[in-house]
Amino acid sequence: MSKKIVFCGGGNMAENIMRGLLNKGVVTPEDVTVNELIPNRCEYLSRTYSVTAIANADDAIEKADLVIIAVNPPQVPLVTRVLKPLINEQTIILSIAAGVTIGTLESQVGSDKKVVRVTPNTLSQSGSGYSAVCMNERCNDQDKSFITDVLNALGQIMYLNED
Repeated sequence: MSKKIVFCGGGNMAENIMRGLLNKGVVTPEDVTVNELIPNRCEYLSRTYSVTAIANADDAIEKADLVIIAVNPPQVPLVTRVLKPLINEQTIILSIAAGVTIGTLESQVGSDKKVVRVTPNTLSQSGSGYSAVCMNERCNDQDKSFITDVLNALGQIMYLNED
């Protein structure tokens, strides 16, 4: 799979997901960009994982197949404001921000966008996690297969209705 993935946020959860994807060979370092505002964190992620970690990832976001929102819930509106003009209808937006609903994300990026909400648990760090996943109606079977491949790198997954 040669899909471009951009992480919005380079904190611990983003790092755990990225590590799982790289270790399982789901993506190569060349396919991963991390949009991180803290210079020392960018340097660490670049050095440790050989990924691109930069403060402004607008170009990468425009070309991304998957954008992972990996910030604290209060920061989500700031991230979605940046994403909205950069993403297209084919880009999948996956959020791991706790408590941020699909409806909230759609209201911020557009209801015409593909939105996935994931609740990973801490065991995802070891690849033995269990993630709950829900998708909006814009996602098709091909998108579900891609998301399944991505999340299987973290452990088991279960698709649920958001309610």
